[in-house]
Amino acid sequence: MTGAALVFVSLALGSPPQAPGVEVQRPGDLAQWSLDWRAPPECPDRAQLVELVEGYAPGLEPPVGVQTRSRLRVVVDLSRAAPSRADQDRGALAGPWVARVEIAGPFSRQERSFSAPSCAELSRASALIAAVALEPVLVASELETSKPKPEPEPEPEPRLGPDVSGTGTTTASSEALFDPSVESALSANTVLPDYGERARSRRPRPRPRVGFGLAGGGGYGPIQAGWLSVGASVAVFAGLWRWELDGGWGAAPRLSGLSKDASAIPEDPEPTTSETARFRGWWLGTRGCVVPGVAAHGVEFPICPGFEIGEIRVNSIEPTVNPGTQGRLWGAASLGLGFNWQFVERAALTIDGTLLVPISRGDFVIDGEVAGTFAPVGVRGMIGFEIRI
Repeated sequence: MTGAALVFVSLALGSPPQAPGVEVQRPGDLAQWSLDWRAPPECPDRAQLVELVEGYAPGLEPPVGVQTRSRLRVVVDLSRAAPSRADQDRGALAGPWVARVEIAGPFSRQERSFSAPSCAELSRASALIAAVALEPVLVASELETSKPKPEPEPEPEPRLGPDVSGTGTTTASSEALFDPSVESALSANTVLPDYGERARSRRPRPRPRVGFGLAGGGGYGPIQAGWLSVGASVAVFAGLWRWELDGGWGAAPRLSGLSKDASAIPEDPEPTTSETARFRGWWLGTRGCVVPGVAAHGVEFPICPGFEIGEIRVNSIEPTVNPGTQGRLWGAASLGLGFNWQFVERAALTIDGTLLVPISRGDFVIDGEVAGTFAPVGVRGMIGFEIRI
């Protein structure tokens, strides 16, 4: 960036004339500053913005706390504007990103607002404005030294033409003066400076976050009976991906009748259901998710294939003649479809529906009596909340 361009940026900031008594910042004086960064989770965080500012002004001191008195206070507020009529006609669910940058000192205060299609572009522009306000001379020097120097133009080898003057000397041919290869070489070696290359090389990526969830609900399966469940989960997520580890405990809400095996009791060809059993079980599962959504409204729609393992135990109770217990391990492939609403930055409402396809088959038999059977498919619905850090 040339000196004229730097003056243009300074004028864009709206800096007023220097007031009497204002301290003059000299080369080598580092500005003490504070940064108040306000942005949604999908935007760069405060540490990433500080890196962008330092990319334009290397050696700049880290910002002090917001509550600490400083020479310059920088406030950057990023938000998503509501969609305009034109945005709605194009099918857009949200408007452009809008930045409000405020720079306040002992004797002046300036505020700028501008918009861009993405949060990353606004972050780079805000970092440049902050860097120019803090260290204008340092930024100008850094941009000048980072400008790539063009390679020297190759000198074409002159071609000697015939002597037409009669003096016995030769002159350079006009073909050498207008050689197309020279022109193409000059075009190929022309490099346009890119002042934002350093900032773009540090383009921020969404910071992974961790979520802890609790949920409750019910469904059908993994046995052929209704099932009530409570569960907990821990997840790591960022942007469009999410990995989750969950587990829980459940029980059949009603007692199941024991059916006597007719083949084991020839004189009783018809099964009876006068005896009862109780089912309980636990599960542990993992799944990976793709998470589309509407970031401006904090809404997510996770799609999560995965796998679960667990154990189901059945206990026969009175009036069973020979009470007993049987436990069986089970496994199932799962596919979850969910709805998450992040109503505040660190908390979200979660609704999840999961389809279970057990790979376990067979019956639960106690003392020759069938207590229950694995279901071919199962479903589970859970509602809960998640704390995000």
